[in-house]
Amino acid sequence: MLISLIGQSGSDGSSERLFADIIPWIGLLAVIIVIGGLCAILIRRRMNAASVDSHLGYTLEDLRALRDSGKLTEEEFKAARLAMIQGISKQDEPV
Repeated sequence: MLISLIGQSGSDGSSERLFADIIPWIGLLAVIIVIGGLCAILIRRRMNAASVDSHLGYTLEDLRALRDSGKLTEEEFKAARLAMIQGISKQDEPV
């Protein structure tokens, strides 16, 4: 379509018609690009939020407080601490 319009442009003002015919398509393309970019941003935020939520849990400080308050025994504290350290070391390993 664009090639035929370019071929028809001449000195009789059809170049103005060509410009008027192309502008709506350029606008539509710009809108599609903006909407696609917004969708990509939203998807990326959701994926990042999901990965952050999956890492939420107890910190070593929380475990110490539970142990000091008597809610965890020393053996439970050591097992939880070891599991936490192993989980962190697995995350640091290259895939």
